[in-house]
Amino acid sequence: MDIQAFFRAVVEQNADALRSFFCAGAEIRWHNTNELFTVEEYIQANCQYPGQWEGELERVEPLASGSLATAVHVHAREGGPSFHVASFIRLEAGKIAALDEYWGDDGPAPAWRRAMRVGRPIREGEQEGVEYFYTDEDGFQRLKSQGKVIEDRAYHTYHGLWRYFTVDDDQLREADDYLMIGTLEAYRKLQEYFGMDRLLPVMVELEDGLRLRRALDRELSQECPKYGEMCRRFLADSEDFSEEKIAQAN
Repeated sequence: MDIQAFFRAVVEQNADALRSFFCAGAEIRWHNTNELFTVEEYIQANCQYPGQWEGELERVEPLASGSLATAVHVHAREGGPSFHVASFIRLEAGKIAALDEYWGDDGPAPAWRRAMRVGRPIREGEQEGVEYFYTDEDGFQRLKSQGKVIEDRAYHTYHGLWRYFTVDDDQLREADDYLMIGTLEAYRKLQEYFGMDRLLPVMVELEDGLRLRRALDRELSQECPKYGEMCRRFLADSEDFSEEKIAQAN
């Protein structure tokens, strides 16, 4: 079975194409809403679902006896609702005999979990020890109590408290040069720690409209754009690099 073609038929709400993928008598179950459909009922429910849709087939995993498990991202074409779907597909003679689907709404973590200060947003392509070194709140407090935190910043974001900080963990070698990116506040703390003669500041200034367009382009490239957080970051950067703070940093 061509799973990509089946997925395209689902998001394009193509009734004729969908029929070709199912065995006669196949059953489809949407477990989140406790619904059981015949093939024709499923096609009616899928193809008459309001709006226009698109999405991405994120994972396909083969199971025993030729069955498949898939993970799919489905979202409204012009913005709006967004879902992730886990599907378990039982095949007979290359066609779907049973389809079990589990739908989940996309959105921010609930307030009670954000208050726990655990986890972090998924960013496509990020790797531990490459883009960042990650730790939790206990790890941050432990490093701070050991006197290893050179500078730190806390941001109260749409997804809870995020911390960014620089640590003296023996990776900075005296004989080497390094490029660091940070706020003016971080620069001043680095001056205090290493000495003014050890740092050469470079500030790139961009027009606000261009900054905002680049931020939007970057967010649009994410699987689940977080526009509220993008706006918060834009305003926070404007404050972090205000004329007053530039003057204070010399």
